[in-house]
Amino acid sequence: MKKSVLLVEDDPLVRDIINELLILIIDPEKNLNFVANNVYEARELLDKENIVLLISDVNLGMGPDGLSLVSELNNNEKRPYIIIISSIPGLTEPEEMLKNGEIDSILCKPFSLKEIERELKRSNVISIRDKECLRF
Repeated sequence: MKKSVLLVEDDPLVRDIINELLILIIDPEKNLNFVANNVYEARELLDKENIVLLISDVNLGMGPDGLSLVSELNNNEKRPYIIIISSIPGLTEPEEMLKNGEIDSILCKPFSLKEIERELKRSNVISIRDKECLRF
């Protein structure tokens, strides 16, 4: 089974842009990309797929937020590498979760292709394309 990345983002435009960045970076021969609009969809994919990397927004509109999903995953023995994304810099809860090892990284929106590529390489759980990614 291929290792998979799950992006959880409720804003369709932001979700599409980040997913396109992931497509540029991740080796499609060895990895799959999945997207979810909310925590409910994310839970289904986490149950069915081999998710080794989770990228989740903090604020997901109606329903549970990304941090509640992270809390659930930290009680799971198959916890993926977790990158939290947010457009609100300086949120204290994600910073505390990072210090406590509950999440692995935080990216503030907007972020560049180079920043997300760096975080994906740092995760060391998925394969990056052999050739250098396009630069914007």
